[in-house]
Amino acid sequence: MFQAGYALRTWKELSRFGLIDHLFPMTAQWLAAATDNSRAEFIESALNNTDKRVAQDKPVTPMFMFGVLLWGPVRERANYLIKHEQMSDIQALVAAAGEMSAAQNLRIAVPKRFSFPMREILQMQPRFERRKGKRAQSLIAHRRFRAAYDLMLLRVILGEVDQSEADWWTEVQELPENQKLLQSGESHQRDRPRNKRPRSRIRKNKKTN
Repeated sequence: MFQAGYALRTWKELSRFGLIDHLFPMTAQWLAAATDNSRAEFIESALNNTDKRVAQDKPVTPMFMFGVLLWGPVRERANYLIKHEQMSDIQALVAAAGEMSAAQNLRIAVPKRFSFPMREILQMQPRFERRKGKRAQSLIAHRRFRAAYDLMLLRVILGEVDQSEADWWTEVQELPENQKLLQSGESHQRDRPRNKRPRSRIRKNKKTN
């Protein structure tokens, strides 16, 4: 339904007839708890982008759309696990993505070839906060980088990512071999003055005859 070029229109029709509650109950609850329009805009922007890709004869994958639809519930569950189970952000996202994916499977069966990479792009989101040197380079080299990057851009709408951070990741991809800006991050770290311990002076006692 979401890959024929009418994803946004289809979503609005499903919403109008109350079918989102049955197909994506966790997403429906997340949207219902919204205090503004940002959550709806987050999903509708992804659907609109999908329609544009179809119109341009570019590939689309259910993996990404499932990731968008489940991101909100996964993020909320991860926040709970961080607070109550003392998990790290990445640990919590791994656990939450697994739970929400399993729960969603009870309504719509998601093949593993879609669910596994979907969970991967969700778990990659905290890595966009690390923009220095080798960590950024390894993220860009990741095979799921582009899908994870597209999700990160959408998270600007939710206020979870600063626009300046999103712009940085956009600009760095346009540089030759993605090196210049990343190396500036490494050199910035190397150029920091280090607190050197003063060398101790060893006094030699003169022998007296």
